Amino acid sequence: MQHHGVKTRLLDWSESFGVALYFSLLNFDASWSSPTIWILNPYRLNEIYHSSHDMYAPENLDVIDSKTDQTSSYSDYLLYNRPEDMIWWKQPLAIYPIRRVDRLTTQGGYFTIQGTDVRPIENIIPPSKKIWKKIELPAAAVHSALLFLEQAGISHYTMFPDLDGLSNYLNKKYFNLKIV
Repeated sequence: MQHHGVKTRLLDWSESFGVALYFSLLNFDASWSSPTIWILNPYRLNEIYHSSHDMYAPENLDVIDSKTDQTSSYSDYLLYNRPEDMIWWKQPLAIYPIRRVDRLTTQGGYFTIQGTDVRPIENIIPPSKKIWKKIELPAAAVHSALLFLEQAGISHYTMFPDLDGLSNYLNKKYFNLKIV
């Protein structure tokens, strides 16, 4: 949904370095940013903050409505209730989705879902916990990174395997146009 402009409580992660590099360079503008890759250990996150040695499956993520004390399914939470009334966790929670969408499969996607603390993850979890690491790509490495992506066959179309992704890829490749 984020790719279509919907605000969500989900933060996208990938199991692939190439995918992470692609997204760090997607809207890169040297005048205001550095390409950045964030590395997350989702198992450590859940182990430290949620007493679980694994990631949660969204369909098994029961939530509790604080007003009624009733347990609801994750889909009920997303579709019918106000999130602030039902979230039982404070820190972000690592989840693995069922990969029913081509984009999610090709991107090797996983998510964290914010809890009641909606600050950025780096402000919630101290670096000393060794759960995440921020890596900024030096400007001098950008050209080589783009060359790596091209040689690895990672493009807008491989990340977004639909007609919009194909159109963007072809326009950029043949006409040097970027369609967002």
